[in-house]
Parts: sequence; C-alpha cells; structure tokens
Amino acid sequence: MNAAKTEHTILRRCLTPASADPHARAEKEAWRSTRKLGSLLEDADDVSRRKILAAAALRRLWTVWLRSHRITDTTRIRLHNCYVLPILLYNCGAWALTPTELHRLESFHRRQLRSRPLRHWITSARWGLLGHILRRLQDIPAFIQMKAYFSSSDSSKWRGRPRTTLPLVLDQDLDARDSTYADTTLCHRLAKLRLAQV
Repeated sequence: MNAAKTEHTILRRCLTPASADPHARAEKEAWRSTRKLGSLLEDADDVSRRKILAAAALRRLWTVWLRSHRITDTTRIRLHNCYVLPILLYNCGAWALTPTELHRLESFHRRQLRSRPLRHWITSARWGLLGHILRRLQDIPAFIQMKAYFSSSDSSKWRGRPRTTLPLVLDQDLDARDSTYADTTLCHRLAKLRLAQV
C-alpha cells in the first residue's frame, strides 16, 4: 500500500435540517461525492451513477441490439448479462436501498430488458459480501466497523427518520425469508465443514 496516495475520508452527518437541494447537501456533506474503489459512498448517488453507466453500455451494444433478425433473443440476453448487468450491479452488495430506491432500480432494469426483478441479484450479492466479511480475519477494517456498529453506545440517538443501513436491510431479508439467527448459525457451520473438506 502506498501511504502517500492514501486518502482519508471523514464521515459526518449533517446536523442542520436536510436540504431538498442535492447540491447544497453535497457541500455540507462532502463524503457523499467521494469515490472509493469505483463506487460513490452515498448509495442513492451511486445507484443513479450506475444507471447512467449501464445505459451508456447498452447504447454501445445498440447496433447489435437492432439486428434482431441475425441474433437470437437468448444471445441478446447473454450479451446484456455479460456487458450491461455487471456495470449496473457493481458493488451492489454494499448498498442499503430503501424499498422506493429498489423499485426505481428494478423499473429501470425492466425498461432496459423486461426481465426478472433485480432484488434477487442484489440480495444474493449482499449476503455474499457479509459471508466474505465473516470468513475473513477479525482485524480487517470491514469487521472492525461491523463490531463498532453493533457495540453499545452512550451517545444519544439521531432525531428524525432512522437511516437505512446495511445491517437493517440484512435483518429485513431474514424476516422476509422467515429465517432466524439459528438458521444463519447452521449455514455458517455447514460452510466451515465444506471448507474443511476442501
């Protein structure tokens, strides 16, 4: 790691009432426009950027797309899944989307291809990311942040609507599947056994 090129970003929540103007909010909360590993730190901004990049990727395939008499539908779907979908869903496992944002993303995807909802892909990527974090050593930054999130805090709660965070969305996924902590523990033990056999 090159220490001279290391960027530090401090995440602070804006204490003044939230402005409806995204430019005013971006000036007060500069971390929202920070890009790390190709993704913006603010989920909503990153999703809108991903939509723009996916639309541009589909436009590059447009000459192939218009020749439907030469290319079968299955080949067109495979091209879309290989070239456009990875751009749209890049780092989607780290998104904590509200139901409205998820619905907008799925409607964008269906307008592009008229296919199955994206929530299944995003949910599997989200759980895959959590599995990677849990299998790694406990001294990595993601694990340290997870411990800090779940540790008890003496500070007062934020006023207003609670923010949609990744742990809250994972908990909602568990509730939607009627799963419990015991189910996840069983999956963790099975994964350890599978790794031990390899």
